[in-house]
Amino acid sequence: MDIIKPVATKLDLCEQQLTTIPPEIFESTDLTELYLDNNQLTELPAEITQLKQLERLYLANNKFIEIPTEIIQLPNLEVISFVNNKIKVIPETVTNLPKLKTISLYKNPLIFPPQEIAIKGSQETLTFLRAEKQPKWTAKLILVGNARAGKTTLLKALKKDTVDTDEKPTHGIAVGNWSLEHPTKDVTMQLKTWDFGGQTIQQLTHQFFLTDQALFVLVWDSSVGYKNGKVRYWLENIQAKAPNSLILLVATHIDEGFNAKLPFKDFKRKYPQIIGHYEVDSLSGKNIDTVLKDISETVTQLP
Repeated sequence: MDIIKPVATKLDLCEQQLTTIPPEIFESTDLTELYLDNNQLTELPAEITQLKQLERLYLANNKFIEIPTEIIQLPNLEVISFVNNKIKVIPETVTNLPKLKTISLYKNPLIFPPQEIAIKGSQETLTFLRAEKQPKWTAKLILVGNARAGKTTLLKALKKDTVDTDEKPTHGIAVGNWSLEHPTKDVTMQLKTWDFGGQTIQQLTHQFFLTDQALFVLVWDSSVGYKNGKVRYWLENIQAKAPNSLILLVATHIDEGFNAKLPFKDFKRKYPQIIGHYEVDSLSGKNIDTVLKDISETVTQLP
């Protein structure tokens, strides 16, 4: 195939059935516009980074499944078109391009950013990606365990709220917010707390809300023992529904007939998501600060 010579600083190679880009192109270092629509391209060669003056890059109707990382090294890029490819995820690093104004993404099976963002156009898409790029330090904290195990009272003690000695049982799921200081950075983390009611009839619906990549606090009443506290049952559910989550085991009521013995090593071996086991009394505040410290450190390990 004869390579189309650039006209001034523009080169049109549309509809050439290209599967790779001819290397001669990268000698045209003054190129500002490159049209490669309607080909069979799946990737860009590393040499494209030589086109430092490139401002417009058109790659519609090709076979890209991801945004090539090479384009991040094109400092003058203002317009990118990936219309009608097979791209699912747009990396937030695209926003590192200092002059990028337009990114056309429609007719791609996008998951991130969501389709409802992408169809609004370049401005909405870039605004979304730039916002997502900023660390938000948000996480989900889920408290599970049997009824009367002390989940709500524990949460109040951790948040330094007033603890009610006659706390009413939680029915359904109590969703709240908790601002927690980062252990090493000068930033406040935002936790969405989910306090699950532990009545047997409600446990059947819990499986629909055990979302992954969260921090689970599995609370059990030490005065009845870990078997009656159904610790293994809860661990099985978390492992099945949220295998990438982290777990803290907390034995409560240790001042009421202490029986917090637990086969921790066996559990840890079978459920590697477990981070630690704690023995607390929420009313007296015993060991609450230890749990609080470890929650703040564990949350920083979540995505």
